Amino acid sequence: MNAAPIPAPPEREEPMFCMVLAPRPMFEVPASLSEPIDYARRLVAALFTGSLLSDVLDPATLRVIIGEGNWISYECSFWEYLKCDRQSLKSSLEPSALRKIVRLAHGPDRRTWFRSRTKPSLHYFIYLEQDRLKLKGHVDAAAPRKNPYVHLVDDYLPAHGIGTHPTAEQLWAAYKTRR
Repeated sequence: MNAAPIPAPPEREEPMFCMVLAPRPMFEVPASLSEPIDYARRLVAALFTGSLLSDVLDPATLRVIIGEGNWISYECSFWEYLKCDRQSLKSSLEPSALRKIVRLAHGPDRRTWFRSRTKPSLHYFIYLEQDRLKLKGHVDAAAPRKNPYVHLVDDYLPAHGIGTHPTAEQLWAAYKTRR
């Protein structure tokens, strides 16, 4: 039996949907490494990308500077759609970080500190400004709990006027050899 398919009446045709998942923008990295700021930008972008922070931060808002004494500082905003509530942040953050950030909206302390365990290490605080989550921090040569001696010599003492903090090139080289 050769039965031809019966077409649906026009009012019952289903619309065709096509869903495209666009990749999130990546942190911009310099094409070449010629200036200290290029090394600093590449290092911060790599450290963010290697962590869960890349899921919550808007790469277009990243600002990196090299301050006095070779300190690399940065600031960045969370994606605008992410609010300081459990529901919007739950899928992107670890439970302990989530608890600390959600408290920002209700407590007197309007910022909370974090430190990555990487070498070099991100030392930053997340704060709430005009109902938008933002992040500000600096790059340390090492995390104090994981590498206390390196942190003491390369970070703590230079911050207090003894010795010098590693340059952006030196920190990039230290990061690159550990990947």
